[in-house]
Parts: sequence; structure tokens; C-alpha cells
Amino acid sequence: MQEDQYGDYAHLVLSYFMSEAVCNRHRLLAASLDADPSKMILELPSPADGEVTAVRPPAGAADQRMTIAWRYQGLPQQPAPAAGRFGQHYDLSRYIEKSAIDAMDISLWPEDEPPGADHAAASDRLDSLLAACDRLASGAEPDTAPTVRRLAVRSLGSPLWSAPPELVVRACHLLRALLRVTGAVAMVTVPTHLWTDEALVARLRRCADISIGLESFQGTPAAQSPAFSEYHGLVHVHRLSARNVLAARYPRHPDLAFKVRRKKFSVETLHLPPELSETASRSQEDDSAPARKARPAAGCQAARPGAPLDF
Repeated sequence: MQEDQYGDYAHLVLSYFMSEAVCNRHRLLAASLDADPSKMILELPSPADGEVTAVRPPAGAADQRMTIAWRYQGLPQQPAPAAGRFGQHYDLSRYIEKSAIDAMDISLWPEDEPPGADHAAASDRLDSLLAACDRLASGAEPDTAPTVRRLAVRSLGSPLWSAPPELVVRACHLLRALLRVTGAVAMVTVPTHLWTDEALVARLRRCADISIGLESFQGTPAAQSPAFSEYHGLVHVHRLSARNVLAARYPRHPDLAFKVRRKKFSVETLHLPPELSETASRSQEDDSAPARKARPAAGCQAARPGAPLDF
């Protein structure tokens, strides 16, 4: 994901990604040099419809005996059908309880280096990050059931990394190859507004299956425009996943915009308000008034328009 100018909204979307990992009990790696990863996971938004449970459901819950349909006892158990709802709705005004965070399998990177420290070269830091991603993505399963692994990297290639854009693109290529082998999923935010070479930005987009960019209205003339008064920025969809297909046909993407309220972050189709100003309506009435006066009246029409004798 390409960050907005100040990175506030991109970091908010990344926190949604990590909250999904906690709610679905996925293994998670939180990596950042701009912020403390331990504080990042403590400030995840909580689900709006309930609290996250810190205890896993019992593994033998599906092996209970059937007291009514006893003839189906020997048949293999089928998993329950998935609900029609996808994902969670989160409340930005509340955080997930620390007890639920402690019960999760969450890894942090870097573990022993405070944010902003400059103790290693840029290439060594990227190699260390890839090694941490490899350990999480290809590590042994804690349980018999497979566990989804999520990698969340915040502000990769920021000034604190001291890494040129070429090394960042190379690291993203290696990360993509790692995800292809292990089946893990990663979300990486990159401050591309600091890059001056558009060709490297295009190469970075091709590294990802899904590439999205956020354009914030903060500090721009659009923030004062009445046309964008209901929104805080635009969402640009640069690339969508097209795996296991012969010919990729991307649908036409509508203009998307996002807005942040006190409790939620929402993405909507951009709708500009209609022009209903008082000056515009008066100017239209003034332009049409001489035309009505100059129009000749019919022979059977009264002199005054709108008279009862008009037919």
C-alpha cells in the first residue's frame, strides 16, 4: 500500500489488518522502525459487536454425540457453512483487551532495537526483516490445524531505514517469492511520496498482487473545497490479484474516497454534491425572464400569462 502524505490513514488501515489477525486467531508479525511494534499491537481497534475472546474453542466440540439423528453418528463431520458476513466491523474509540493480545502468537521486529536506532546498514536491516518473515511464514504449526500467517510491515523504506528505493523494491520481490512458497499473506505500507523516480514506483506496484494508494486531502486545496467536504481522501486501486487465470480482465474501478469518523473508517464511491447554490438558481431565472417577455402571445391567449382564460 502506498501511504498518504503523512501516513496517518495508511497506518490506520494496517491496524485493521492486524486486528483481523487477532480476531481470527492468526499468527502475526508486526514490524516497524518508525514506531514501537509492542505499542502498535496494543492500539488495535476492537470489534464493534463484541470483545475478542482470549481462549480458543475446544478442539473436541465437533465430536459430540448426536442424540436425535443417531444413524448419522458414523458419518464424517462436515464443517459448518461460512456466514454471509466477511470480516469485522471495528470501533476506533476502543482497543482490544491486552489479555486477548497476550493469548495470541505475535512476533515483533525488531525485538532488541528501539525505534529510530541506527545500528545496522540498510541491507542488513532488510535481510533481518526477511529472515523474521521467513521464520514466521515457514515455521512449525503450534497445533494440528493449519494456522494462517499474517505479516504487517509499517513504513518500509522510510528515512529511518536509510535504504534507497532500489533495495526496497528488491526486498519486496524477495518477500513476494517467500509468500508464494509458504502461503502467508503480508501487508506492507511504503511512503512512495518521498520517491522521485516514478519508474521505481511502477516496479514496486508490480511486486504486489494488490496495490492500493491513499491520497489524503490534508494540507491540499481539496481540503477546503465544498465538493470534498464529506471525505478525507481518495483511494486509488492500481493493481488487483490475477492469479490462476489465462487472461486477466479487471473491472472498471469507480472513483473511491474514504472518510474517518469517530468510530469507523469507511471507503465509499465518490459522489460529488449537485450544484444547488442560490446564486446559480437566481442567474438561471434572470436569463430565462427576458425570453418569457419576448415570446409573442397567441391570438386566443390572454395578455397576462397564467390567466384563467388561457387554453
